[in-house]
Amino acid sequence: SKGSATYKPIPFYLSTSGYGLWVDTTAEAVFDLNATSREDVLLTVPAQKLRIVLIQGPEFPRILDRFTAMAGRSMLPPYWSFAPWLGRDYHRNDSEVREDMEKARSLGLPTSVILIDSPWATGYNSYVFNPKQFRDAPGLVKDLHAAGFKLVLWHTSWINDKTARPHEEGFADKIDIKSSNYDEAAARGYFVKDKDGRPYEGTWWKGQGSLIDFTNPAAKAWWQGQVGLAVKAGADGFKDDDAEGNFQGDAHFADGTDPRLMRNRYAVLYNRAMEEVIQNDLHGNGILFIRSATVGSQNLAMLWGGDNESNFSPENGLPTVVTAGLGAGIS
Repeated sequence: SKGSATYKPIPFYLSTSGYGLWVDTTAEAVFDLNATSREDVLLTVPAQKLRIVLIQGPEFPRILDRFTAMAGRSMLPPYWSFAPWLGRDYHRNDSEVREDMEKARSLGLPTSVILIDSPWATGYNSYVFNPKQFRDAPGLVKDLHAAGFKLVLWHTSWINDKTARPHEEGFADKIDIKSSNYDEAAARGYFVKDKDGRPYEGTWWKGQGSLIDFTNPAAKAWWQGQVGLAVKAGADGFKDDDAEGNFQGDAHFADGTDPRLMRNRYAVLYNRAMEEVIQNDLHGNGILFIRSATVGSQNLAMLWGGDNESNFSPENGLPTVVTAGLGAGIS
């Protein structure tokens, strides 16, 4: 979290009075913890019905134990995911990935994962290695595995039809403006819709695109097949970026859910769909590295605190990662 902002809003708190309170909702709830009134906690939630769970303590560990018994507890990730990981903001080519592999081994560092962040595919998110970036992706992945590394790949739940000019050096003409799988998803009705029934168009940091509608079972299954292309190419896990549900405008979902209730639910559906890929395609021997989460995500294994500066600043540096980790730990 950064100040009042977070990628992982959990509508639950612990009170030194000896109780825990869980507001069972995926809507955008507002908690006024004695700011307006010293005597009252004020909750504002857009919902037709509301479930509030009061959990007895008085000890915090007991409250947390009871909360997680209902909400879910983290699964144990594969043993290899506990060793140090190596990544960059982006790898420009095969040789930079090989450089990381060889440097780690020559220094005797017990690293287990190479993370290839954005971009790596032909388009956002086509799930096909970009031959303009990696001349021999199959050979690279084969050598990476032979050297004892696992491969984690970045992605989001957007598929682009208007990619912005990449800020990464040397990528201007290497990434498809429209992803190769956009038209198929649009034609089959797999995207979140706008008020006119067309694919909802949103702007994110890689340009403009549409979001997979995980409330549509056919859309979810198709998308899992797309992710499966990366698994077949050698991915052992995924960095699940974005999906906090910051929809702008009028978004419509296949199951009729009010967009206000999808504010946080979207992240849960996205990450659960990915965990099914890990369990089915990778037989459980894979990892998700997730950014967006709320109640319903607790049973997933691993998350990161967000995008931080590489310094010791208390505003957005390493200390804020510690704060975020402690915050996540008590929910």
